[in-house]
Amino acid sequence: MKKILCAAGLAVLSLLNQSVLAQTGQSPVVSGGENNIDWTGSNAAPWRVNFSSDYSAVAAGRVNFNGVSGNSSAQSADANLTAEVRLNDAWFVPISITSRNFFLGTVPGAPIPSAIDTIGLNLGAGWHINDQWTVAAGAGPRFFRLDAADSTDVGVGAAVRATYKWKPNLTVAMGFAVDPDRDVPVLPLAGARWQILPDLALSLMYPRSGLEYRASSKLRLFAGLDGNFTVFRAANDLGDRIGMSKYNNGLGTYRDFHAGVGAEYRICRGFSASVDGGYSFAREIDYQRIDQTLHFDSAPYIQAVLRMRF
Repeated sequence: MKKILCAAGLAVLSLLNQSVLAQTGQSPVVSGGENNIDWTGSNAAPWRVNFSSDYSAVAAGRVNFNGVSGNSSAQSADANLTAEVRLNDAWFVPISITSRNFFLGTVPGAPIPSAIDTIGLNLGAGWHINDQWTVAAGAGPRFFRLDAADSTDVGVGAAVRATYKWKPNLTVAMGFAVDPDRDVPVLPLAGARWQILPDLALSLMYPRSGLEYRASSKLRLFAGLDGNFTVFRAANDLGDRIGMSKYNNGLGTYRDFHAGVGAEYRICRGFSASVDGGYSFAREIDYQRIDQTLHFDSAPYIQAVLRMRF
Protein backbone atom coordinates (compact mmCIF):
# COMPACT_ATOMS: atom_id res chain seq x y z
CA MET A 1 0.00 0.00 0.00
CA LYS A 2 2.84 2.38 0.84
CA LYS A 3 4.43 1.92 -2.59
CA ILE A 4 1.05 2.46 -4.29
CA LEU A 5 0.49 5.70 -2.37
CA CYS A 6 3.97 6.96 -3.23
CA ALA A 7 3.63 6.11 -6.91
CA ALA A 8 0.17 7.67 -7.16
CA GLY A 9 1.22 10.85 -5.37
CA LEU A 10 4.35 11.39 -7.44
CA ALA A 11 2.48 10.60 -10.67
CA VAL A 12 -0.09 13.28 -9.91
CA LEU A 13 2.66 15.74 -9.06
CA SER A 14 4.47 14.98 -12.32
CA LEU A 15 1.31 15.70 -14.32
CA LEU A 16 0.73 18.96 -12.46
CA ASN A 17 4.31 20.01 -13.13
CA GLN A 18 3.84 19.66 -16.88
CA SER A 19 1.03 22.24 -16.90
CA VAL A 20 1.50 24.67 -14.01
CA LEU A 21 4.51 26.07 -12.11
CA ALA A 22 4.35 28.25 -8.97
CA GLN A 23 6.20 29.58 -5.92
CA THR A 24 6.83 27.40 -2.88
CA GLY A 25 8.75 27.12 0.38
CA GLN A 26 9.29 24.60 3.14
CA SER A 27 6.46 22.88 4.99
CA PRO A 28 4.23 25.23 6.98
CA VAL A 29 4.39 24.79 10.71
CA VAL A 30 0.66 24.11 10.92
CA SER A 31 -1.03 22.08 8.21
CA GLY A 32 -3.46 23.53 5.74
CA GLY A 33 -3.57 26.31 3.18
CA GLU A 34 -0.68 27.68 1.18
CA ASN A 35 2.72 28.64 2.50
CA ASN A 36 3.39 32.14 1.19
CA ILE A 37 6.87 32.65 2.60
CA ASP A 38 9.93 31.12 0.94
CA TRP A 39 12.17 30.27 3.90
CA THR A 40 14.82 28.57 1.81
CA GLY A 41 16.29 31.75 0.31
CA SER A 42 17.88 29.99 -2.65
CA ASN A 43 17.51 26.91 -4.79
CA ALA A 44 19.73 25.78 -7.63
CA ALA A 45 16.97 23.77 -9.33
CA PRO A 46 15.46 25.36 -12.50
CA TRP A 47 11.96 24.87 -11.08
CA ARG A 48 10.18 23.37 -8.08
CA VAL A 49 6.57 22.53 -7.32
CA ASN A 50 4.42 22.01 -4.22
CA PHE A 51 0.89 20.67 -4.18
CA SER A 52 -1.28 20.32 -1.09
CA SER A 53 -4.86 19.25 -0.54
CA ASP A 54 -6.63 19.43 2.80
CA TYR A 55 -9.99 18.59 4.34
CA SER A 56 -11.24 19.89 7.68
CA ALA A 57 -14.43 19.56 9.68
CA VAL A 58 -15.58 21.94 12.42
CA ALA A 59 -18.27 20.83 14.86
CA ALA A 60 -21.45 22.87 15.09
CA GLY A 61 -21.02 26.21 16.84
CA ARG A 62 -23.80 28.49 17.97
CA VAL A 63 -24.58 31.58 15.89
CA ASN A 64 -26.86 34.48 16.85
CA PHE A 65 -28.07 36.98 14.28
CA ASN A 66 -30.81 39.60 14.62
CA GLY A 67 -32.73 37.53 17.16
CA VAL A 68 -32.23 34.29 15.21
CA SER A 69 -30.05 31.59 16.73
CA GLY A 70 -28.99 28.06 15.84
CA ASN A 71 -26.01 25.77 15.36
CA SER A 72 -23.83 25.76 12.25
CA SER A 73 -21.03 23.33 11.44
CA ALA A 74 -18.44 23.76 8.68
CA GLN A 75 -16.38 21.64 6.34
CA SER A 76 -13.65 22.77 3.98
CA ALA A 77 -11.80 21.16 1.08
CA ASP A 78 -8.93 23.22 -0.28
CA ALA A 79 -6.24 22.63 -2.90
CA ASN A 80 -3.13 24.69 -3.51
CA LEU A 81 -0.52 24.42 -6.26
CA THR A 82 2.56 26.61 -6.10
CA ALA A 83 5.79 26.64 -8.08
CA GLU A 84 8.85 28.65 -8.86
CA VAL A 85 10.45 28.87 -12.31
CA ARG A 86 14.09 29.94 -12.08
CA LEU A 87 15.21 32.15 -14.98
CA ASN A 88 18.82 32.50 -13.82
CA ASP A 89 20.81 32.64 -10.58
CA ALA A 90 19.01 35.83 -9.50
CA TRP A 91 15.54 35.98 -11.08
CA PHE A 92 12.59 33.60 -10.78
CA VAL A 93 8.87 33.53 -11.61
CA PRO A 94 6.41 32.53 -8.85
CA ILE A 95 2.95 31.24 -9.83
CA SER A 96 0.16 29.83 -7.67
CA ILE A 97 -3.38 28.48 -7.97
CA THR A 98 -5.57 28.15 -4.87
CA SER A 99 -9.04 26.63 -4.65
CA ARG A 100 -11.03 27.16 -1.44
CA ASN A 101 -14.33 25.36 -0.86
CA PHE A 102 -16.49 25.60 2.28
CA PHE A 103 -19.71 23.80 3.14
CA LEU A 104 -21.63 25.44 5.98
CA GLY A 105 -24.59 24.38 8.06
CA THR A 106 -27.42 26.83 7.41
CA VAL A 107 -29.67 28.38 10.06
CA PRO A 108 -33.21 29.55 9.13
CA GLY A 109 -33.31 33.35 9.06
CA ALA A 110 -29.51 33.81 8.99
CA PRO A 111 -27.52 34.77 5.83
CA ILE A 112 -25.26 31.71 5.86
CA PRO A 113 -24.48 30.30 2.40
CA SER A 114 -24.58 26.53 2.20
CA ALA A 115 -21.47 26.49 -0.01
CA ILE A 116 -18.59 28.85 -0.84
CA ASP A 117 -16.34 28.04 -3.82
CA THR A 118 -13.51 30.37 -4.88
CA ILE A 119 -10.33 30.28 -6.95
CA GLY A 120 -7.32 32.60 -6.80
CA LEU A 121 -4.48 32.88 -9.33
CA ASN A 122 -1.11 34.61 -8.92
CA LEU A 123 1.77 35.38 -11.27
CA GLY A 124 4.78 37.43 -10.33
CA ALA A 125 8.52 38.00 -10.33
CA GLY A 126 11.19 37.46 -7.71
CA TRP A 127 14.79 38.45 -7.20
CA HIS A 128 17.46 36.73 -5.09
CA ILE A 129 19.51 39.84 -4.37
CA ASN A 130 22.18 37.95 -2.48
CA ASP A 131 22.55 35.04 -0.04
CA GLN A 132 20.58 37.00 2.56
CA TRP A 133 17.87 38.97 0.72
CA THR A 134 15.05 37.73 -1.51
CA VAL A 135 12.15 39.89 -2.71
CA ALA A 136 9.08 38.92 -4.76
CA ALA A 137 5.76 40.37 -5.89
CA GLY A 138 2.74 38.88 -7.59
CA ALA A 139 -0.83 39.62 -8.59
CA GLY A 140 -3.79 37.89 -10.21
CA PRO A 141 -7.56 37.48 -10.42
CA ARG A 142 -9.84 36.18 -7.68
CA PHE A 143 -13.06 34.38 -8.65
CA PHE A 144 -15.58 34.92 -5.84
CA ARG A 145 -17.94 32.15 -6.94
CA LEU A 146 -17.91 29.52 -9.65
CA ASP A 147 -21.63 29.01 -10.37
CA ALA A 148 -23.41 31.62 -12.52
CA ALA A 149 -20.33 33.86 -12.35
CA ASP A 150 -20.17 37.18 -14.20
CA SER A 151 -17.84 40.20 -14.26
CA THR A 152 -18.94 41.31 -10.76
CA ASP A 153 -17.68 37.99 -9.37
CA VAL A 154 -14.05 38.64 -10.34
CA GLY A 155 -11.64 40.68 -8.24
CA VAL A 156 -7.89 41.11 -8.04
CA GLY A 157 -5.29 40.53 -5.36
CA ALA A 158 -1.60 41.29 -5.01
CA ALA A 159 1.23 40.71 -2.55
CA VAL A 160 4.79 41.94 -2.00
CA ARG A 161 7.18 40.06 0.29
CA ALA A 162 10.82 40.10 1.32
CA THR A 163 12.84 37.57 3.31
CA TYR A 164 16.11 38.26 5.06
CA LYS A 165 18.38 35.49 6.34
CA TRP A 166 19.65 37.33 9.41
CA LYS A 167 21.56 34.33 10.74
CA PRO A 168 22.00 30.76 9.49
CA ASN A 169 19.21 29.66 11.85
CA LEU A 170 17.04 32.82 11.77
CA THR A 171 15.06 34.21 8.83
CA VAL A 172 12.73 37.20 9.02
CA ALA A 173 10.01 38.07 6.54
CA MET A 174 7.97 41.18 5.79
CA GLY A 175 5.52 42.46 3.21
CA PHE A 176 1.87 43.14 2.58
CA ALA A 177 -1.10 41.68 0.72
CA VAL A 178 -3.73 43.76 -1.08
CA ASP A 179 -7.29 42.69 -1.87
CA PRO A 180 -9.66 45.67 -2.43
CA ASP A 181 -12.74 43.45 -1.92
CA ARG A 182 -11.67 41.97 1.42
CA ASP A 183 -12.96 43.46 4.68
CA VAL A 184 -9.30 44.35 5.42
CA PRO A 185 -8.08 45.60 1.99
CA VAL A 186 -4.39 45.92 2.95
CA LEU A 187 -2.96 43.25 5.23
CA PRO A 188 0.60 43.75 6.58
CA LEU A 189 2.76 40.65 6.84
CA ALA A 190 5.70 40.22 9.18
CA GLY A 191 7.28 37.38 11.04
CA ALA A 192 10.26 35.14 11.58
CA ARG A 193 11.38 31.51 11.51
CA TRP A 194 13.92 30.43 14.12
CA GLN A 195 15.64 27.06 13.90
CA ILE A 196 16.18 26.74 17.66
CA LEU A 197 17.79 23.31 17.41
CA PRO A 198 18.43 21.01 14.45
CA ASP A 199 15.09 19.27 15.12
CA LEU A 200 13.14 22.16 16.70
CA ALA A 201 11.83 25.28 14.92
CA LEU A 202 9.59 28.21 15.84
CA SER A 203 7.63 30.12 13.20
CA LEU A 204 5.88 33.41 13.97
CA MET A 205 3.86 34.55 10.96
CA TYR A 206 0.32 35.61 10.14
CA PRO A 207 -1.87 33.65 9.57
CA ARG A 208 0.27 30.63 10.47
CA SER A 209 2.48 30.34 13.53
CA GLY A 210 3.67 27.51 15.71
CA LEU A 211 6.33 25.18 17.01
CA GLU A 212 7.48 22.07 15.18
CA TYR A 213 9.64 19.17 16.30
CA ARG A 214 11.18 16.62 13.96
CA ALA A 215 10.94 13.41 15.94
CA SER A 216 12.61 11.35 13.20
CA SER A 217 13.50 11.53 9.52
CA LYS A 218 9.87 10.69 8.69
CA LEU A 219 7.81 12.09 11.58
CA ARG A 220 7.19 15.78 12.38
CA LEU A 221 5.11 16.97 15.36
CA PHE A 222 3.66 20.47 15.48
CA ALA A 223 1.45 22.79 17.51
CA GLY A 224 0.23 26.28 16.75
CA LEU A 225 -2.27 28.58 15.07
CA ASP A 226 -3.54 28.55 11.49
CA GLY A 227 -6.05 30.65 9.55
CA ASN A 228 -8.18 30.03 6.46
CA PHE A 229 -10.20 32.77 4.78
CA THR A 230 -11.57 33.83 1.42
CA VAL A 231 -13.66 36.54 -0.24
CA PHE A 232 -16.87 35.22 -1.78
CA ARG A 233 -20.08 36.31 -3.50
CA ALA A 234 -23.36 35.00 -2.03
CA ALA A 235 -26.07 33.46 -4.21
CA ASN A 236 -28.40 35.90 -5.95
CA ASP A 237 -31.35 34.68 -3.88
CA LEU A 238 -29.71 34.22 -0.46
CA GLY A 239 -31.43 37.33 0.90
CA ASP A 240 -34.81 36.44 -0.56
CA ARG A 241 -34.73 33.12 1.27
CA ILE A 242 -34.47 34.85 4.66
CA GLY A 243 -36.58 37.92 3.86
CA MET A 244 -33.62 40.36 3.62
CA SER A 245 -32.90 41.16 -0.02
CA LYS A 246 -29.76 43.16 0.78
CA TYR A 247 -27.89 39.85 1.11
CA ASN A 248 -28.62 38.86 -2.50
CA ASN A 249 -25.24 38.69 -4.27
CA GLY A 250 -23.68 39.95 -1.05
CA LEU A 251 -19.89 40.28 -1.04
CA GLY A 252 -18.47 38.69 2.10
CA THR A 253 -15.29 37.47 3.76
CA TYR A 254 -15.36 34.06 5.47
CA ARG A 255 -12.63 33.27 7.99
CA ASP A 256 -11.81 30.49 10.41
CA PHE A 257 -8.84 30.20 12.78
CA HIS A 258 -7.55 26.95 14.27
CA ALA A 259 -5.46 26.29 17.37
CA GLY A 260 -4.29 22.71 17.46
CA VAL A 261 -1.64 20.01 17.54
CA GLY A 262 -0.82 17.35 14.98
CA ALA A 263 1.69 15.13 13.24
CA GLU A 264 3.01 14.83 9.69
CA TYR A 265 4.44 11.57 8.34
CA ARG A 266 6.66 11.42 5.26
CA ILE A 267 5.40 8.41 3.32
CA CYS A 268 8.17 8.66 0.77
CA ARG A 269 10.39 11.34 -0.69
CA GLY A 270 8.21 14.24 -1.80
CA PHE A 271 4.96 12.82 -0.42
CA SER A 272 3.62 13.30 3.12
CA ALA A 273 0.36 13.22 5.06
CA SER A 274 -0.66 14.96 8.26
CA VAL A 275 -3.51 15.10 10.75
CA ASP A 276 -4.19 17.80 13.32
CA GLY A 277 -7.00 18.73 15.67
CA GLY A 278 -7.98 21.28 18.25
CA TYR A 279 -10.36 24.21 18.42
CA SER A 280 -11.79 26.52 15.79
CA PHE A 281 -12.21 30.08 17.02
CA ALA A 282 -13.04 33.58 15.68
CA ARG A 283 -15.03 31.95 12.87
CA GLU A 284 -17.20 34.56 11.16
CA ILE A 285 -18.76 35.86 7.96
CA ASP A 286 -18.28 39.59 7.35
CA TYR A 287 -20.49 41.20 4.71
CA GLN A 288 -18.24 44.21 4.35
CA ARG A 289 -20.32 46.24 1.89
CA ILE A 290 -23.40 46.28 4.16
CA ASP A 291 -21.51 46.24 7.48
CA GLN A 292 -23.04 43.04 8.85
CA THR A 293 -21.14 40.23 10.59
CA LEU A 294 -22.09 36.76 11.78
CA HIS A 295 -20.05 35.28 14.64
CA PHE A 296 -19.86 31.54 15.33
CA ASP A 297 -18.96 30.14 18.73
CA SER A 298 -15.73 28.16 19.14
CA ALA A 299 -15.94 24.44 18.40
CA PRO A 300 -13.61 21.43 17.97
CA TYR A 301 -12.09 20.72 14.56
CA ILE A 302 -10.10 17.99 12.84
CA GLN A 303 -8.06 18.29 9.64
CA ALA A 304 -6.17 16.01 7.24
CA VAL A 305 -3.62 17.15 4.67
CA LEU A 306 -1.78 15.53 1.76
CA ARG A 307 1.32 17.30 0.54
CA MET A 308 3.54 16.60 -2.45
CA ARG A 309 6.79 18.22 -3.54
CA PHE A 310 8.90 17.94 -6.62
